[in-house]
Amino acid sequence: LRAPRRLSNMEKQLRWGGVGEEAANKAGAARAEYILGALKGRREEAGYQCQLRRDLQIGGDNSVAEAQKLAKQRELEEAEHAKRKAAKRAEAAKRAADEEAAFKKKLAEEEAEAQRRAADPEYAAKAMAREEAALLKRMEDEKREIEAAFQAGEAAGMEQESARSKQQEAAKASLELLEKEKLQREKRRVAEAKVAAAEEKAKLAQQKAKTAQKSQAASNAKVPDVSTRGVLKMSFKKS
Repeated sequence: LRAPRRLSNMEKQLRWGGVGEEAANKAGAARAEYILGALKGRREEAGYQCQLRRDLQIGGDNSVAEAQKLAKQRELEEAEHAKRKAAKRAEAAKRAADEEAAFKKKLAEEEAEAQRRAADPEYAAKAMAREEAALLKRMEDEKREIEAAFQAGEAAGMEQESARSKQQEAAKASLELLEKEKLQREKRRVAEAKVAAAEEKAKLAQQKAKTAQKSQAASNAKVPDVSTRGVLKMSFKKS
């Protein structure tokens, strides 16, 4: 059998993802203990395998080239991330610098304005008048906006009140119509009851009349009994 080839330190580092053999062993053992501890006492030593990260799982004939490729790819990703981070920092710094420059410019303008007013009372009086006029105009604009909003609210309230009044009127008219229909139905019911009572009364009268006629006819058709007949007087005189 051929003796296994001893790996150089460079190959060991590339094989284990750029770290030394001792560090890799310590990291693998710590990871194994962490996973086994998470099993809450259910240690399954048989068949247990500690799998490395995808970019650390390098093997085969082209392991060195693959490791170099992955290391280069990782370097590119880290460089891109650092570039984006630097761009964000530069943007934030530029925004802060612009804000600071604008603040300094405004401060300088205010200081120059104050010096000019202090040196020229007439200009100061005109500037104060302009500021007062602008303040009054702004107050008037705000007042008009408030009045317009108030009027709009009142108009909306009046519209709602009008709509509510119309709804109430419609409901009242509907109730009145229902009450009229109810009265009409009650009148029709009473009239129909009267007609039915009259018809029933007429039927009863007709039945009574028919019964009386039948009784009279039966009484007339009946032959009187001999014992109830009167004494017949016979006469034997010759005529």
